[in-house]
Amino acid sequence: MIKVGYLIAYDYHYVFNSLPHIYSYVDQIVFAIDINRKTWMGNDFDIDEDFFEKIKNFDLDHKISFYEDQFYVEGEKPIDLDTRERRMLADYMGHNCWKIQIDSDEYCLHFNRLITYLKKNRFLLKKTAPPVNFLPTWISLFKQVERGFFIIQPYHEVFSMVSNKPQYKYARNAHGMDIRINYNVIHQSWARTDEEILTKIENWGHSHDFDVMTFYQKWKDLNENNYREYKDFHPIYKGLWNSLEFVEAKDINELLLKLERRTNLNPVKVSSKLKKMRLKSLFHIKY
Repeated sequence: MIKVGYLIAYDYHYVFNSLPHIYSYVDQIVFAIDINRKTWMGNDFDIDEDFFEKIKNFDLDHKISFYEDQFYVEGEKPIDLDTRERRMLADYMGHNCWKIQIDSDEYCLHFNRLITYLKKNRFLLKKTAPPVNFLPTWISLFKQVERGFFIIQPYHEVFSMVSNKPQYKYARNAHGMDIRINYNVIHQSWARTDEEILTKIENWGHSHDFDVMTFYQKWKDLNENNYREYKDFHPIYKGLWNSLEFVEAKDINELLLKLERRTNLNPVKVSSKLKKMRLKSLFHIKY
């Protein structure tokens, strides 16, 4: 089985951009929501009641379920709570399946090609298989303005999204063998309203790792006239965000259509390392 887990919090509405791209290709989808509506910083958030009605209307195949638990623990660091919630969600999703954790603002274009790749490697779901994590690459959106979107260049920020036996150690990073795959995920990330950006940087797992207000002001000052001046500007990791590209689009849907024409056009390649592992599994050789 292929199961997807979403962490649902203050930016829950973005999930309606994400779900249509993955819904028909997976077996189950689980939404994890803090039962007390608390962020990892302990701040309150609200979810409109019509959200649940919209999900019900969307979920024609009855794939979506809700997992509510206490994910905020007073006195714990936000990043530790991030990791803890992902562990709890993975446990809730069960065993002997592919587990894919997608954030609400992540959009998987040509998702069928990733699913084909997972099916080719179904031997990794055997009890004897080692833990393996597949790492796609983010195409991160940094800001939306009236005429379009700024996109972070180059695309080389990888993240752990798919695991056979996830044992999360730091957010989505998990123990086991990490394998990079030639698959890109659109990350709306910073392309939000002013108010949403403040909420994000004050509540996400890295909120204690950098000067929030300095970064917010730099984001706010960005425009079509000065974006070429933004060089190596990641607030934590040097060399990760080198520059910005501007793509004209009236909204996120138009942008996704444009990116769909140039993203994930080729099948996801199976690495030589996995081919060797598959052969071992056929002959029942220990890894």
